[in-house]
Amino acid sequence: MQCVALALLVIFALAVLAGLGLEGSQRGTRRSKAYDVLASQYRGMVYRTGWFGHTRVSFQYRSAGVLVGVFPHGINPGDRGPMTQVQVVWPDAQFRCSVAHPPRPARLTAHDGLLECPSGQREFDERYSIRTSDRPLMSNMMSEVVQRLIEQLRRSPRPGPLLVEVQRGVLRVSKATAIYKTPDLLEFVRVTLELYDQTLLSAAEGIEFLDGQIAQPLGQVVCQICGEEIHDDLVYCRRCKTPHHRDCWLYAGRCSVFACGETQFLVPRQATRITKRPPEG
Repeated sequence: MQCVALALLVIFALAVLAGLGLEGSQRGTRRSKAYDVLASQYRGMVYRTGWFGHTRVSFQYRSAGVLVGVFPHGINPGDRGPMTQVQVVWPDAQFRCSVAHPPRPARLTAHDGLLECPSGQREFDERYSIRTSDRPLMSNMMSEVVQRLIEQLRRSPRPGPLLVEVQRGVLRVSKATAIYKTPDLLEFVRVTLELYDQTLLSAAEGIEFLDGQIAQPLGQVVCQICGEEIHDDLVYCRRCKTPHHRDCWLYAGRCSVFACGETQFLVPRQATRITKRPPEG
């Protein structure tokens, strides 16, 4: 009798485990569908981690690698997950910044090298804390468009904690929720990539012209990326002086010359008319 009861108990346990496994598999399939659509839209690769894991997608956006996924840990150290995160390769490995909601408390010391950098917009500064290793560059990056996109990410798919940071050559946008619905995931990634474009554009426009490095006027200047002549909106590599279209440079993220690797461009100065003084009489 005891053997029969034990056998029934084992059968019941196996049935429960099988049910949990089937439920986990179905739940994982539903969750991974959004990432399958995301990979298809951006021609990326899907990585699956089993029944109870999280699917992730990697793809190329312009010249930058992108990784999208749900991670088990939270935004802040010690937080419990899940967290949806989009990572995009950033061209400057030295620059660091963070924009956090809810605002993080002010640092008692600057041991991490990041300084407070308010945007100047009262409502935005009340909602977010902004820190950076380069205040002038960060001020250029925090345009009204960038602020609007960050606020859009905070609200997508519903209002919640958000962290936008650049560290070690990677832009990370982290949202304290697991996004599995296809429209919500596609929108979150789309806005993040638009934020990436806008921050790169703002950062590039903030580069100062270096004295003593003046581009020479050239005839029939050809962009090395698209192969077309440059009639306007010319920029040139800060290191090797190779000319590019501005849009082509921003698309590639760096100089087109092999082994140059420069990520910052310069804009030619406009010539100013010199008025001759009348001869002294």
